[in-house]
Amino acid sequence: MSDGEQRIARLIEKDLSPGETAELERLLEADPALRARLGAQVALHGMLGPLAEDESAREGVIRRYVEAIRRADEDTFEQEVRRKLRKVVSRRRILLAAAAAVLLLAAGVLTWMRFPEPVATVHRVESVTGGDALAARDTLTRGNRLKFRGGLVELDLHSRGRMIVEGPADLEFTGPMSAVLRKGRVLLRVTPDGRGFRLETPRGTLVDLGTEFGVLVDERTGEVETHVLEGEVKAIPRGQPQPILLRRDEALQQTGDHNVRIPTARDSFYASLPPARHGLPAMIHWDMEASGPSGLPARSRGIEEGNHGLRFFAGDRRISPRTVDGPFGRAVGFDGRRIFAESEFKGIDGNSPRTVAFWARVPSDFDKNQGFAMVSWGEWDPGNPGGVWQISINPFSGDGPVGRLRIGVHGGMAVGSTDLRDDRWHHIAVVLYPAENPEFGQHVLLHVDGQLEPVSKRLLGEIDTSTKDASHGVWLGRNINIDSDNWFFRGALDEVYIFDAALSQEDIRALMERNEPPR
Repeated sequence: MSDGEQRIARLIEKDLSPGETAELERLLEADPALRARLGAQVALHGMLGPLAEDESAREGVIRRYVEAIRRADEDTFEQEVRRKLRKVVSRRRILLAAAAAVLLLAAGVLTWMRFPEPVATVHRVESVTGGDALAARDTLTRGNRLKFRGGLVELDLHSRGRMIVEGPADLEFTGPMSAVLRKGRVLLRVTPDGRGFRLETPRGTLVDLGTEFGVLVDERTGEVETHVLEGEVKAIPRGQPQPILLRRDEALQQTGDHNVRIPTARDSFYASLPPARHGLPAMIHWDMEASGPSGLPARSRGIEEGNHGLRFFAGDRRISPRTVDGPFGRAVGFDGRRIFAESEFKGIDGNSPRTVAFWARVPSDFDKNQGFAMVSWGEWDPGNPGGVWQISINPFSGDGPVGRLRIGVHGGMAVGSTDLRDDRWHHIAVVLYPAENPEFGQHVLLHVDGQLEPVSKRLLGEIDTSTKDASHGVWLGRNINIDSDNWFFRGALDEVYIFDAALSQEDIRALMERNEPPR
């Protein structure tokens, strides 16, 4: 029991000193949830006084206080409640205690109407679309339902822990320690105060026994997956009285009446949200307008000195690129056989944050051998797949849906959901945000056409891009793995940007809509 709750209990027993009463008032002002509990608990006891009186006296008491409530505004009413509390302490008279309780009951009603008990606070919002507007510091109360089509929301459950919700999602809070997940992904980290948190799903109930677990509810199939990352979770399947205990690194897949244990996939859930960007990011930009064999100049800001322009090749021979109409002026077409571009700029090194943004057009008759790679850099080493940074069109069905946006190679990757094989221009942005040990599956955001892209397949892999000893700079249209049969990209690229920071969705939309980098 908290200090505030103890004081409420002693108030009911009329055992508070004036100093303790003043401290209770301070706690009530700072904690809406405590005010609600005060109204409920004190009213329950205090109403016994008026109910024990004769009928005429009881009616008179109720009539006077109802009239007082009707006349009073909130500030005056709260002052009256405080005055009555002090009289409870000083005079200790039963009738006055009953009257104060009636006032407190009304105060509780007003508190519930104006300040419903908070169950969570929005901590961060990232690229949320298709739902009610959400912003940091928004308060969620019992009955609030989060429904959004895409994006990420991080919630502070106050002393009980943190929750990350990934869209498309439908989550309803039914109390401080309970919620219903109808669809979407949730990662829940609880504190000791949050032990016992209950999450209802279409397949049953999950009871947290500490400390961290993720849940995926597929709206289309009704399938539920529970992945325990730390601690234990008790799964209670619907219609089955026998619970299933899941421990660290254990997972449960629930389909229909079947409950099957599966390997835990830590890469199925975002572990954190990107922090807000500060300052003006350094950048390099190739507008992909027509150029000759001498190359295409770069526009840069905050990048080390050097000739960072693009040179175009067909095999080992320099060429003038083939241009096509793009979203902004002209764009460059790649044939999927020999043509690529290279810059002396080596790219962003190590695990530093970055954003790569550009326009891409992928043919509807896309061949899986022509998907690698649109933008790439680093030094390929089969023993260190995280040493390269490569953005491609996924060509392998075993790695996820073919034709979708892909970041990474075997050993660490994330694959999107939108089929890009439609002969149309799409705006692409891939964001690595700051983290202590960033992974492809958990710290990279994909954006397609200005919207956060749902990830269809993840594979954890540490990001540590190797540029210092790389034998080449940034490549456009060429696979980073020169020993692969899938060497070159077929399609077109326009307005290619590389930033040394994690851009926000607002920044990305400005690039897409106006071709304007952050200023």
